[in-house]
Amino acid sequence: MIKRALLLLLLTAVWAFGSWWYYTCMIKGFCRTDGAFTSAADRAKAVTATGAAAIATTSAAVSSSEPADTKDTATDDTQTQDKGKKSSATDSDKTVQKPTALATTSEFVDQDNDAISDEDERRLGTDPANDDSDGDGLKDNEELGEDLQIPTDTDGDGIIDALDDDDDDDTLPTAKEIELGTDPRNADTDDDALSDALETSDKIGTDPLKADTDSDGISDGSEVGSEPSQPMDTDKDGMIDALDTDDDNDGIPTSIETKVNSDPFNKDSDGDGINDGDEMGDNPDQPKDSDGDGIIDLIDADSGDTATPAEGGSEAPKGDEVTIDKSDDSATAGDIPIQKSRLYFPSRSANPGLSDAATDYFKEVASWLNASPTHTVVLTGHTDNVGKAKNNLDLGLKRAVEIKNMMVKLGANESQIDVASMGETQPIASNKTDSGRRQNRRVELIPALK
Repeated sequence: MIKRALLLLLLTAVWAFGSWWYYTCMIKGFCRTDGAFTSAADRAKAVTATGAAAIATTSAAVSSSEPADTKDTATDDTQTQDKGKKSSATDSDKTVQKPTALATTSEFVDQDNDAISDEDERRLGTDPANDDSDGDGLKDNEELGEDLQIPTDTDGDGIIDALDDDDDDDTLPTAKEIELGTDPRNADTDDDALSDALETSDKIGTDPLKADTDSDGISDGSEVGSEPSQPMDTDKDGMIDALDTDDDNDGIPTSIETKVNSDPFNKDSDGDGINDGDEMGDNPDQPKDSDGDGIIDLIDADSGDTATPAEGGSEAPKGDEVTIDKSDDSATAGDIPIQKSRLYFPSRSANPGLSDAATDYFKEVASWLNASPTHTVVLTGHTDNVGKAKNNLDLGLKRAVEIKNMMVKLGANESQIDVASMGETQPIASNKTDSGRRQNRRVELIPALK
């Protein structure tokens, strides 16, 4: 009886130790193997192995010390041992099953419920107890991205978005961008060449969600200019162009000027000395075209459609023929009576007709050339900047050749006429306006002596 009691006592001690070990190591996690927590599977195996070994050792010790006195005793002992084995086996089974069931719930710990395990958060440097580690209004799981092995770093500054308070590095904090509705991962939300931070600054003040804040047809970036620290204010009225609906203060909204192709940054788009507002007319939808040539007065330097020579002997360019502008000086005063001149051409044309004034002028040039073989002229063709540079070089030469052929028809000796082309390389006016482009489409005639 004493031996049986000892056996039961030992078995009870083994069960108690196993239970204590499971609670301490498996539930509390205080047991480590080589400095690291064991896996659920390893812990379960360890529990089984430890319990089995302890029972085997105890059984062996009791068996070796207990002789088989009688059959009854042996039978009783056997029955007792069988019961003990069944009891230990049952206990052992329970011990093995418990960690297996709990392992599935203890594998993934997520204190802040952000779908990122505490273990991963500690590895990445985020706060396992805070679902928005950098406090910018975006959850850690949004900012980390889909691949935790390569967490998102939008601005490439070495700080992952989940820990970066300015994800796109535009100097506007992510929390502020969320408040404004801008994209915290795009430095220029509206793609107008101005960063969100610049647009919301006191210096500019445009809408970071709208590429054209004043709805005038010109983007904020274009109207601010190349120096954001000094945004453009064309009319100097204290309101920058990006917020001004009439940039040049000519009485015509910039939105309308962009539609009719006049210059919204110039009160006199065609350079004719008349304010755009005066040339527009009463109906912006139908701007005035005084001479009915299909070119509205706003951009028509010759809206009167007259060939009357202007002051200085020049003739305003017309739409369908070569016109002339004679300079006041002569190549060699006293020796050369023929004046230098500029002959203006219609757009993309190389062979239009001559105006009356141009025809009279070339008759004089032809007579002068025929007066002496030492008299010569040089014709140099020029173009505006519309089209490819090489094509414009060819067009300039064609224009010079066309003038030469006209002079030959009027009786000039072609051997006394030289031609050349400069293409678009030597403009004498801005190519941004129709008036300027007209002046650049020319052939220059210079008389000379051999």
